[in-house]
Amino acid sequence: LGGAGPRGGAFPAVHLVDLRTLSVRHYPLVPDPECPRCGRAEEDTPEAAVLTLRPAPKHRPGSFRVRDIRDYELPAEPYANPVCGSLGPSVVHDIASPSTSATIGCFSMRSGEYLRETFWGGHADSYAQSVRIGVLEGLERYAGMRSRAKPAQLRDSLDGLRARGVRALDPRTCGLYSEEFHRANPRVTPFSPGREIPWVWGYSLREGEPVLVPEVLTYYHAPGLENRFVQESSNGCASGGCLEEAVYCGLMEVVERDAFLLTWYGRAALPEIDPRTSARAATRQMVDRLEMYGYEARFFDTRISFPVPVVTGVAVRPDGGIGRMCFGAGAGLDPEAALAGALCEIATDAVNLRGRTERDWERLSAMARDFAKVEALHDHPLAYGVPEMGDHARFLLGEPGAPRPPMRSLTDLQREVPPVSGDLLDDLRTCVDTVTGAGFDVIVVDQTMPEQRGLGLTTVSVLVPGLLPIDFGWTRQRALGMPRLRTALREAGLRERDLVPDDFNPAPHPFP
Repeated sequence: LGGAGPRGGAFPAVHLVDLRTLSVRHYPLVPDPECPRCGRAEEDTPEAAVLTLRPAPKHRPGSFRVRDIRDYELPAEPYANPVCGSLGPSVVHDIASPSTSATIGCFSMRSGEYLRETFWGGHADSYAQSVRIGVLEGLERYAGMRSRAKPAQLRDSLDGLRARGVRALDPRTCGLYSEEFHRANPRVTPFSPGREIPWVWGYSLREGEPVLVPEVLTYYHAPGLENRFVQESSNGCASGGCLEEAVYCGLMEVVERDAFLLTWYGRAALPEIDPRTSARAATRQMVDRLEMYGYEARFFDTRISFPVPVVTGVAVRPDGGIGRMCFGAGAGLDPEAALAGALCEIATDAVNLRGRTERDWERLSAMARDFAKVEALHDHPLAYGVPEMGDHARFLLGEPGAPRPPMRSLTDLQREVPPVSGDLLDDLRTCVDTVTGAGFDVIVVDQTMPEQRGLGLTTVSVLVPGLLPIDFGWTRQRALGMPRLRTALREAGLRERDLVPDDFNPAPHPFP
């Protein structure tokens, strides 16, 4: 106990003594931001919400990061240990995966009567790299679940704020649940402009001024069911080595999910991309590896409203058997990176899908018969391990065995995208100008915890009101009631008229 154990670095150590063997184990203790003694909460004010974007040179050409992930002082033990791990008891290495060196962790958080499990992980070519990616994702989710760094202090109604001339985001522009949902779930009170709710300060990149945001739209596990009228997800939350990097990554995620949902629910047939035209050997090799395990990797140009590359990936069993297909997506100014992001998701999930479907067959096959049984995040992708669910993707994949249209090369796609800079600030401005030029705002809420800032990290939540929100649970699909779902494909020249509900895909989205 006198310091014989390993150094705890920046954190004090907790000592675990086994009274039978007298062995001692030492675990670093990360301060809890909500602890009244050691937490370092900041005041949430409009002045603190103001963001100043600065030059952010990339650490190498072709990257969209300012630092290599290996340059962060990011040991796993303070965050994942069995005594006081803020991100759970351990990091599990998926040694059975034949595609990626995947790692996974999980922590639980209570809000009233509800105990929520939150998973995080990394999917890279080495376990060391995957652990680092996973810890970064875990910290991002830890910051995004509750307003820990800057607790919400303002409670008011939208009508009250407007009456005082305070700029505030109307949550109706982000989508609300249907009347049918609220009738079936009377504990969830619908939003109304006269209802008092907690608000946090964000910053509008379009208007260049602070704006109040409903807490539940940016902190997706904020306590108090009485305050919740939707259940948000981590969509748009991102971490980076600087503000510009985090905002860029968060915005790309929002654009990616919007395009995926427009494609799925609008049943849009998209141009297919030939992955074997990739200049990256790792991409071509992973496609071959998936083929060896019985899956064809297919990719589609999912740009709908914006020129920013979005790629949807599908790993599909050509024989239509159990574990039929899984989906992924990627977005960014580099089409190669967008395709690689989609490939990483499907490569990790496809090789396990058959076994997971077989083990949970009774429950998953019931979902194929009754979509109301698709209730949680993991239900959406797992349901498409059931063979008959793949029929709902024929608008994209075509009929089995039918001739396919010619595929596009990544070189062709590269010629059509906005130019890429050596500075993330330029890339971010390109993307923000593209989105705001189409009539949307880009709102950023800084969620960075003091512990992240000490590591050189920034975490943000990016909201683009009016784009389709992604929800999990068939009865919660706000996208189906959004005006954009009806008009976007026609505006993009992919339909001759606006969509009506009979045109929508009748099956839940398969996004993981």
